[in-house]
Amino acid sequence: RVNSYFSIAIKLDTNRSTNEYIQGGGSASGWYLYRIPLKDFKIGKGSPSLSFVETIRFWVSGVGSTVHLRFAEMNLVGNQWQKVLDDPRSTKPNKVTADDEVLTIAVVNVEDDPDYTSPPGVFRERDRTQPDYEIFKNEQSLALILKELEDGDSREVVRYLHRPLDVFSYKEMKLFIHGDKNDISDNSVSYYNDSTDYSSEVYLRFGTDSLNFYEYRQPVRADWNEVSMVFSQLTAIKQRRDSIDIKGLFRVPVAGLEGHSYGVRGEPTLTRVTFFLIGIVNPANKGRQGNKVSGSIWLNELRVLEADETPGWAYSVNTSFVLADLMRVNF
Repeated sequence: RVNSYFSIAIKLDTNRSTNEYIQGGGSASGWYLYRIPLKDFKIGKGSPSLSFVETIRFWVSGVGSTVHLRFAEMNLVGNQWQKVLDDPRSTKPNKVTADDEVLTIAVVNVEDDPDYTSPPGVFRERDRTQPDYEIFKNEQSLALILKELEDGDSREVVRYLHRPLDVFSYKEMKLFIHGDKNDISDNSVSYYNDSTDYSSEVYLRFGTDSLNFYEYRQPVRADWNEVSMVFSQLTAIKQRRDSIDIKGLFRVPVAGLEGHSYGVRGEPTLTRVTFFLIGIVNPANKGRQGNKVSGSIWLNELRVLEADETPGWAYSVNTSFVLADLMRVNF
């Protein structure tokens, strides 16, 4: 009975260009997807807490005729990826802070986004909890949305693992990367003309910390393309780096793939992976100088493949003995 709550006003305007909370839908069926960040809610009355929520309340105001609203589904969702912020003491002119609007982290999926397409070979799983019906689960990708990324600047997102991951027994790691299909304009994040003229690069880093990691880097291209990182090649690059004693990030081109490169820094190990980091950079030495890029990049199906199946041996031994008339021992 305590009247204590957070509050937010949501416009019923269905124009996506003027209603910032509409993130999908709008087809002939009339359904719209609203995504409302919890940080946008303000204290409406009393002293509410997000750690103790008992009720949700709706009301409509500012209308002069009947309004009919239907709510199909309401979910609280979160993201395990977060922006990499610069040190507050940094003197960088384009310092990344919590209020940075150049990069937005979102998701795109089959159910909510009519323009979304799944990566090749990726299908929606069937819901086995309802065997009497043919119901398929949602399929979605991580979306990194860029708005006027400066020439020479970059943005990064990171996911920290609760438990270190051991990938030593696998042969390779793969993921799908999708660039905007609007790749004609050199302001598009996925513009690509040749190996010296393109808009942006995407890179994946994984390792133990920010000074010890492996890296894979490539230009952003339109549509879906699959990235493959072969662990034996990564460790070979690390040995090569150690033999010539190079400090800092050491990069080597990937054979047969123009513009792609492997990298290693510090002393990473495949037996202890504590984070995955994805970065997007507008390289200063590629494309038109001073050009800002915008658009979105989707990422999906980050996975390891080909577990080590080397044949081994297993032994089974049993024996028994008697200690006089005291006892018989079997093991």
